[in-house]
Amino acid sequence: MRKGTYTGSRCPYSVRYDRHDRSAGVVSECRSTPTGYRVNRNQQPTVARRTDELVVRQFGDETVVYDLSTERVTALDAATAAVWSAAEQPATLSDIEASTGQSEEDVAAALVKLDGADLLQESGVSRRLLLKRIGLVTAGVVALPVVTAAPAWAACSGSAQALTARQTGCDGSGSGSQITLTLTLSGFADGAVSITSSTFKNQSGNDATVATSVTVPTNTSCGTFITTITFKISQTIPSQTITVTATQGSFTASATGVTLTPCG
Repeated sequence: MRKGTYTGSRCPYSVRYDRHDRSAGVVSECRSTPTGYRVNRNQQPTVARRTDELVVRQFGDETVVYDLSTERVTALDAATAAVWSAAEQPATLSDIEASTGQSEEDVAAALVKLDGADLLQESGVSRRLLLKRIGLVTAGVVALPVVTAAPAWAACSGSAQALTARQTGCDGSGSGSQITLTLTLSGFADGAVSITSSTFKNQSGNDATVATSVTVPTNTSCGTFITTITFKISQTIPSQTITVTATQGSFTASATGVTLTPCG
């Protein structure tokens, strides 16, 4: 197997091969990279991830990418997501190997998957070269999982999620003070939204948190929805400050510095 060497501007995205000619001696010529030829790893072309019209969400160890232009959802496993993340700026295969700690074959396999899912920009790295790097003659790499139906949260992917919370009521007739918080949620899809809070002191003086849910109706999906929640706090503490968080799928919004004042 002959070894090619990149020669910069003289042979952009191609390889110079030196061949011996009886009359002319060594003759150099530019050619496109032929299948099976090795490229000088110190002068590799670069690859870069797509960023336009994509919504990216994290679900545990999985990264889910929603393509707004095709309405296609692609799930990336942790290893493939690491390669995709490493190519946020144009990077060579060697750069990505060093950044992720993955082998050349694993990086090439991940890039083939990402290319097949249309998650890479156009680059000088050909799919055929990547397949050769992992010892494949044809595109035998397992494709990334693709969800044909967009998840519920994707319907509001173009909206900014926001949450405000403020105390609007207090009942001190029983033990402790029952607080009413008015929540304003913006940009959440119709369906259940989980509401949690940081720690506060309850009516018994113990640490407690809010853990409940509210339901956004269809007619306010991706818009503004106002609702209330109630819980009890200590009457002996002049005021407490908490953070309230709303979560729906991969959407999260928080209201910080929410003041709780007892009554009664």
